[in-house]
Amino acid sequence: DTGEDNGGEEGGFGGRGPGNGEGQGEGRGGKARAGKKISYKDAITKAAKLTAAKQYADAGKAYNSALSSLSEDDSRKIFIYERQGWLALMSGDIQSAEGFYLAGIYQAEKIETFDKSAVNAYRGAAYCYEKDVEISSAVENYQLALKHATDKAVKADIRKKLQRLQAGKRKKAK
Repeated sequence: DTGEDNGGEEGGFGGRGPGNGEGQGEGRGGKARAGKKISYKDAITKAAKLTAAKQYADAGKAYNSALSSLSEDDSRKIFIYERQGWLALMSGDIQSAEGFYLAGIYQAEKIETFDKSAVNAYRGAAYCYEKDVEISSAVENYQLALKHATDKAVKADIRKKLQRLQAGKRKKAK
């Protein structure tokens, strides 16, 4: 499990994908059948259903549709980037996941909003760094996640990961 509860979806973390960080892809225009623009709420609902059905590529397109309807400083972007990061992880694409999580972190820091999606973005970036054996970056992101986390179980999980990483660093230093 990678994150706090995100509206009933599977756990996760958030960031920027390849390209401009605005979530490129076929679904970016937010168009539904017959050329009608899909609402943010409808796009999120569709993405959640597709995620539950493990149709990750289509879920990513639905999140792109939701993203395209938001203003530059909308805090909901953090959630979308976090979800896109999680989807990339589920598809085995660590590099794209890292980018999505970093975009979520950038958005959170830019608008100074540190909700559970932001915490999950930090955790997701940390996880990606850990997989890339960039332990100091992983530790830094887990520490930032811990700083902003409010859920006791999430804090305990982050502390456990930090202890494991820091113990590993001490062993290598000997």
